Amino acid sequence: MDEEQRRTIFTRFLYPFLSRGNSSDPGCITGTLGSKDWLQKNFGDFAVYAPLEDLQKLNGNFSSFESLELLTPSQAAQLTLTSGALNDSTKMEAIFDRLEEGDALQNVDQFLTALSVAPEIPDIAPPVRDLAMNRTFNIISVHFPQFEVSAWIAWFHVKLIPVLPSFTTEMLTQTTAQTNCTNYQVIVKGMGKVSKKMPLTRRKGIANVLVKHLKQFLATFNKRGNLPLHTPC
Repeated sequence: MDEEQRRTIFTRFLYPFLSRGNSSDPGCITGTLGSKDWLQKNFGDFAVYAPLEDLQKLNGNFSSFESLELLTPSQAAQLTLTSGALNDSTKMEAIFDRLEEGDALQNVDQFLTALSVAPEIPDIAPPVRDLAMNRTFNIISVHFPQFEVSAWIAWFHVKLIPVLPSFTTEMLTQTTAQTNCTNYQVIVKGMGKVSKKMPLTRRKGIANVLVKHLKQFLATFNKRGNLPLHTPC
């Protein structure tokens, strides 16, 4: 069964059946033991196609956090925007614990992509944003050596934007250590997109790291002569 067929089963059969208005047990809630059990029994593997708001409509007592381990990264992003997690470190920790299950890079990619395409960039409380940026960095930084320029652009110009104001000087130092000039410039441009949301002390720290990095590159440039663009910048 291909993806389109699976999605069709959800939209044309499962959801209409569970949302029918002439049933004595709408949503088929009776006999289920909590939200996780309800989700598993009524949707099975097709739960991934359900927008979070549809699940909440079908089951007024649906607890997203009880069922968090069954939610997709995109559904977790919907949960982040609607559950108060933007201002709650405990909830955000739980969401990232879920994202780290399985393919953490793919999960956080899908999660941040869903956040970044929201009608408005989420306004995340600074302590919660710091937590999210730190957890994200721990996941993606190990993959930096394999990043092509398109990946740097995708992450630093789009996906990371909701949390990038919490990018620290230590993260920047580690990130730029082995990047070439092209990728370095991508990173700098991305930081510029969110600089106004950074505290003044962080902006100064970021600037100091960039100046130090360029001075080191200039010293290497003068010592070795002209360097190709792929040389670490």
